[in-house]
Amino acid sequence: MDISFLKSIPLWVFFILFYILVIGYSSTKPRDISFSRLFVIPLFMLLGLILKIHHIGISAQLVYYHLLPMLLGSYIGYYYLFSKPRDIDTENKILKYDGEYLLFGLLLVVFGIKFVFGYLKVTSPGFFGMYYWVENMVFGLISGIFFGRFAKSISFYYSNQKEDSRKES
Repeated sequence: MDISFLKSIPLWVFFILFYILVIGYSSTKPRDISFSRLFVIPLFMLLGLILKIHHIGISAQLVYYHLLPMLLGSYIGYYYLFSKPRDIDTENKILKYDGEYLLFGLLLVVFGIKFVFGYLKVTSPGFFGMYYWVENMVFGLISGIFFGRFAKSISFYYSNQKEDSRKES
């Protein structure tokens, strides 16, 4: 197996991979997440969408290959892949989660898709052009899952906050 292509990969890609591995591994352990940290991954996904719209504009392809999978992913993330916090500290705005492997897996899939298709875009533009829709669909679906989980966390947090305020009165 020829791995000489690894020499041409920019160093910052390995830093991103290392960061993803650290974040993913930490998500497998019980953790406390501040309310503001809930916004981090959805903001990165939104930034990716904004950059894509800026680069190619709004088109039917963008709607079919990115936005529709994102809506489907949001539904899946909200209703099926939400991990309920084991405890919520509404006073300090902290959600306490048990560890899970889903976030780790999704982050690795996003990195893998972006890496493979980024490499193909540089080395084989013709091949990339035939299959770029796969990247858009997978990235849209996973972005949607993150948005759905984020929306469910926010709704769960606020519903719990309302329950706490009723108990105090």
